[in-house]
Amino acid sequence: MTFSMSALPGVGRPLRLSPVTHLERMYALDEARNARDWNTFDAYHDQSDVVVYWPGRESTPTRGGPDHRAESERFCAAFPDNKVKHPYDILFGDGEYTAFVTDALTPIREDRSW
Repeated sequence: MTFSMSALPGVGRPLRLSPVTHLERMYALDEARNARDWNTFDAYHDQSDVVVYWPGRESTPTRGGPDHRAESERFCAAFPDNKVKHPYDILFGDGEYTAFVTDALTPIREDRSW
């Protein structure tokens, strides 16, 4: 499923203008992830073209929007304080593709009950 930019929801409260470039779209997508706004997270993905390469799992990337969302929800459930750090350490795009490198910030709880 593909959404036109005019149909994409804003992120957060109050709503803001939809992103214009793919780089802005990537940032807005991660804002939605940080807010655990999964419907907006889905809206900013081209569901068929999602490929996520994780360190140590380069040979078995996550493919497709539904699998990426499910993986993200499980990760956020395991680490509820986790946020994608902005600004990104590296962010670039070309045409329809974007890529970034950043740290996922997760405070270590004193009791380490995770």
